[in-house]
Amino acid sequence: MDFKTIDKLCKMNKEFEKFIEQTEKLMTASENYISGAEKELDDHEVVA
Repeated sequence: MDFKTIDKLCKMNKEFEKFIEQTEKLMTASENYISGAEKELDDHEVVA
């Protein structure tokens, strides 16, 4: 997906926006925080 598409989806769906924010934080996190973030993501149920 390109930035424009992601931006539009974020404006339409606040849960998707939260997911993108969490993903960005995970991608830029130091190694100390990655395992905790992975556990938090695993604990959330994905609704399609």
